[in-house]
Amino acid sequence: AAAPSSDAVQEVRLANNSSTGSTGGNDWGVQIGAFRAKGDAERQLLTTALKDVPQLTGGLRRVEAAKVQGSTVFRAQFVGLSQAEAIGACETLARMQTDCLPLAPGV
Repeated sequence: AAAPSSDAVQEVRLANNSSTGSTGGNDWGVQIGAFRAKGDAERQLLTTALKDVPQLTGGLRRVEAAKVQGSTVFRAQFVGLSQAEAIGACETLARMQTDCLPLAPGV
């Protein structure tokens, strides 16, 4: 399979806040949806970034293209989080009725 093009994966630093007191690597993330259109994934990331979810402040927004059952989907993700931030973000988003899936390192 071909590697994703440079515009298939987009990372934007939300905040330059890498010294939040984490004791380990920030290899966790959260996925807030998978969409058929890249623009829909980007829109979901922006909408979520505007919500009051402090655990996402230091994360990176990423749209990841993936093949699922022969179709391309675009996964809306925040990455560069600690385990506590990822789990806390999903708990906060669940209270806001927003889908969220914590992503362990290597996922």
